Amino acid sequence: MVLRLFQTLRYLKPVQLRTQVIRRIQAKCPFHLPEAKAWTWSNPSRPELRFQEPSGASACLNFPTGKFSFVGVEEVLGSPIDWSGKGAQRLWAYNLHYFEWIWGLNPDDAKDACEQWIRHHSGSASAVGWEPYPLSLRIQNWCAYWQTKGSDLLQQDEGFQKRLAVSLGLQATWLTKRLEYHILANHLLENAAALFVAGHFLQGEGIERMRSLGWKIVKAQLQEQVLADGMHFERSPMYHFRVTYLVDMMKAWAGEGEDAALEAYAVKLGEAGTQLLHPDGEIALFNDSAFGIYPPGKRMALSGSFALPTAGYYGSRSKNGHYIICDAGALGPDYQPGHAHCDLLSFEWSFFGKRLISDTGTSTYLPGPSRLYERSTAAHNTWAPEGGEQGEIWSAFRLGRRPEVQVHSWEPTANGGFILEACHTGFDRKAFGHAMHTRTFRYDPEGSLRIEDRFSGSKTLSWEGHFHFDPDVEIYEISSGSFRMLCGGKELRFSVAGAMDIRIEESPFSPQFHQQLSRPCLVLTCSTAQSSVMVEFTW
Repeated sequence: MVLRLFQTLRYLKPVQLRTQVIRRIQAKCPFHLPEAKAWTWSNPSRPELRFQEPSGASACLNFPTGKFSFVGVEEVLGSPIDWSGKGAQRLWAYNLHYFEWIWGLNPDDAKDACEQWIRHHSGSASAVGWEPYPLSLRIQNWCAYWQTKGSDLLQQDEGFQKRLAVSLGLQATWLTKRLEYHILANHLLENAAALFVAGHFLQGEGIERMRSLGWKIVKAQLQEQVLADGMHFERSPMYHFRVTYLVDMMKAWAGEGEDAALEAYAVKLGEAGTQLLHPDGEIALFNDSAFGIYPPGKRMALSGSFALPTAGYYGSRSKNGHYIICDAGALGPDYQPGHAHCDLLSFEWSFFGKRLISDTGTSTYLPGPSRLYERSTAAHNTWAPEGGEQGEIWSAFRLGRRPEVQVHSWEPTANGGFILEACHTGFDRKAFGHAMHTRTFRYDPEGSLRIEDRFSGSKTLSWEGHFHFDPDVEIYEISSGSFRMLCGGKELRFSVAGAMDIRIEESPFSPQFHQQLSRPCLVLTCSTAQSSVMVEFTW
C-alpha cells in the first residue's frame, strides 16, 4: 500500500502537492462568498456569436416537474428544483449543475431555472454546485445561452439581467480562489475557459483581471495539453471532443489577439478528431470514453492509413466502411492519469461500417468492481500474464506504477493498409520474470488482418488474451482454432495458431454510462514457453 501510494504521488507536480494541502485546509474553513459588486452585462448586442449546443441539451425531460436524465439515470427533482440531487451519484449531480440542459429550454423557463439556482443553491462547503468543475461549466453555459438564445429576454428584463450578472460575478470570483491546480489537465482548462468567457460577458470591477487570468491559463494549458499531432494529451476520444468543443466555444468570444491562437488549436484538434471516429459516427472507446457525453466531430478523415504518433494512435480507414485504430501510446500524462485504462496494444475495428471489435467503454466513475474492471487489461483487446495489469490501477482514478511503450516500426502500405510493431514494459517486473509483450499488426483492407503477439521473460507464465466483439456479432466454431463470424450480414474467418486453449465467453460492454450489455469474447491462453501466438482475420 505504501509503495503503491509512493508510485502514485511521485509523478505529481509540486503545484499539485502544494494545492492538495491548501484545499484540505480550505475544506475545514467556513464558506464565505466574496462581496457582491456592481457587475453588469457587458454587450447586449452580439448576434454574430454562434455556439454548438452541448450533448446534454436534451437532458431536461420535463422542466415543470424537474425531471432530468443524466448519464443514463432519470430523477425527478420537483419544483422548485431540489439542487442537492436527492442523493444521486456525484457525476449525476455534477451534470445537473453543469446546466448544459438549459439549451433545451425556452428563455422563460431558462430564466426560471437560473433564478431558482440563484435563490436556492446558496454557497456552502457541501454544495456540489460551488465545486470548481461544475461551477466552471455552468458559467460557460449561462454566459453562452444568455448571449445568444436568451439575449432578447435578457435585454428586456433589467431586473433579471442584474441578478444574473451579480450571480455570475460571484461565481467567477469564487472560482478564481478555487482553481484546480491540484488536478490540472482538463479541469484547470475548464476553470480558465470559464474565467475567459465570464470576462467577456461581464463588465465591472475586477473583470478585466479575471479575463486576463483566464486567457493566460488557457494559452499555457492548450500549449501543454494539445499534442503535436493534435490529440488531447489525456488520450481519451471523449475528452478530446470536449476540449475541441471548448476551444470552439472560446473562439466565438475571442477578441483581437485571441482568435488566431484559438483557431490554430481548433484546426489541430479537429484534424486529429477525424481519426477517432468509427464509420457509425461515434468515437473509439479508448481510456475513459462513452457515447453521448460530448458532441463528436461531424466529419471523418479521408481514406487511407493514418498516424497520431505523439498520442500513439495508428490505423486505417477505407471507403467501404472498414476502420481500424490501434493504441500504442502512453496511458496519459504522468501527473494526471485519472482517465487512463490499461489498453496498450489494444485495438478497435469496424467491418463494412459495423463495429466488430471494441474496447469495453465506461459505465461509471464510482470506485468499485465495475470501475476496476473497465480500466483493467482484461477489458481490452490485448494480453496479460496470470492476472497482471499493465499499470497499477486503483480506486476510481488512481494509477501507481505505469508502463512505457515503444513503437518499433510503422509502415503504411500503398493500398491503405499498414504494419505496426510495438511493445511495452507493463510486466517488466520480478513477479513476472521481467516479461515483455510485443505485438505486430499487419492490416490489408482488401482482405486480412494478422496479429502476432510475442512473449518473453525469465519465467514460464500463462498468458491470456481477449478479443471483445460487438454484441451483434455472431461467432461459430468451425474446428479447433478456426471460427466463422457474421458482422452486419458480412462474413469473415478467424484462425489461431500457437494458443493452448480458445474459448467463447461473454464480456460486459458499456458504450454509455450506466449501461452494461453482453457481448461475445474470444479468450485465448498460451505459455511464455510457446513464445508467440498468431491470429488472422480473413474476408
